Amino acid sequence: MKNLPNVFNELFNELDDAFTKSPFFGLVKEVDSLLPFPKFQLPNFPPTDIIKKDNEVIIQMAVAGFTKEDLTISFDEDRRVLTVEGKTEKQEKEEGTYLVRQIAKREIRSVFPIMNPTLKVVEAKVENGMLTIKLVSDKVEKEPTKIDIK
Repeated sequence: MKNLPNVFNELFNELDDAFTKSPFFGLVKEVDSLLPFPKFQLPNFPPTDIIKKDNEVIIQMAVAGFTKEDLTISFDEDRRVLTVEGKTEKQEKEEGTYLVRQIAKREIRSVFPIMNPTLKVVEAKVENGMLTIKLVSDKVEKEPTKIDIK
């Protein structure tokens, strides 16, 4: 019987091969390289929620294991891009053999294009493993004005 980690590794490698050797994978990479702007893609690590309410946007990221000192948040006003980066010290190896290892210290980098020019970052905090970034617009969205047709 194979040991458990090898079975997972083989399954992952088969799925990775099936995706990257697909004839469409090269086309997707080629199209992405021709785009004049970075492709917006939510990262799958760390898990992220983006909530809009009234004139604010809240970005929540699960960053368990990261302290506020491990995280860097920057907002490029010219490019309208919010970047979150995190680095932690290397994880100490525990005694024994891992059967499943999902809690790994690794670097994170998430980039969020902020298309609304009135949004400003007003607050960022880490609490109970959650990073919350609050952006507020100084403009309140109004309902579209109805135009009568004559």
